Amino acid sequence: MRSWIHLPLHPRSRTLELAWASVTLSHSLGAAYAYANANYDTLGLLVQVVAGQSYEAYVEQHIFAPLRMRNSFTSKVAAEEQGLASSHRFWFGMPSPFDLPYPRGSLPSGYLISSAVAAPDSDPSPRSDTIRTPA
Repeated sequence: MRSWIHLPLHPRSRTLELAWASVTLSHSLGAAYAYANANYDTLGLLVQVVAGQSYEAYVEQHIFAPLRMRNSFTSKVAAEEQGLASSHRFWFGMPSPFDLPYPRGSLPSGYLISSAVAAPDSDPSPRSDTIRTPA
């Protein structure tokens, strides 16, 4: 199987098209369920092409902004500027800092960054640093 981690998320790129052209089905349609991150990356590219804007801009404008998700990011750099915790991995049983890659082409399949802590805003909640719950 090909590695999808470096596929660009650009509407004029033919990388996804060429990659999918070499893929064959392992089952007939509807016969089995299979999850693949590449499906979400492809969906992100479709959203981008249909919307006529970058996937990042679409998510920020049509998801994050209407839901007032001020602690959500489509960029690791932007999240780091707002205090993103450092990544860690276990090395010989001990957690150690690790700078994980942040491939733009894989943004739709799991690289959106969000915090459950509410951002301070004009919402009249008693505490703006608590996790919000339904009213």
